[in-house]
Amino acid sequence: MLGDRRPTGAMKLKHLTNRHLRIIGMHLEGHSGEFIAQQMSCTISTVSRILNDPLAQTIIKRVFEDRKGEVHALGAKALEAVRDGLAPEQSLHTRLRAVDKYAKIRTVMIGEEKGDESAEDVIARMLGRMTVVNGDVNIQVNEGKKGE
Repeated sequence: MLGDRRPTGAMKLKHLTNRHLRIIGMHLEGHSGEFIAQQMSCTISTVSRILNDPLAQTIIKRVFEDRKGEVHALGAKALEAVRDGLAPEQSLHTRLRAVDKYAKIRTVMIGEEKGDESAEDVIARMLGRMTVVNGDVNIQVNEGKKGE
């Protein structure tokens, strides 16, 4: 019976039920364990046990790999949106949100380590690359790691 247990001592799931799949789906939508537990009328530890089960982890990892590829594919469009969002006719709020959203997606989905820079630091750095000629704004935005 020991082989059917996870290192924590919990029994491994033999198959995923529709309830398990709903919990996994809510997790993949970004909902917290507490929210999922409330919606599914179960405990947070039940949600955690299901999400950490090897069967669930297989699905979660596969979905994240698919999403990772999608994030890479959308990189150019996201940079274009950031450029558009930084246009002077946009509100500061819109400009800050454009940069913040892209930075969060890259950090969460691609697993890039979060640096010491805040969103404000990133924007200040980007605005430092901005030039204005005859009212036209030109921003140099490069994607990639330093030294590449």
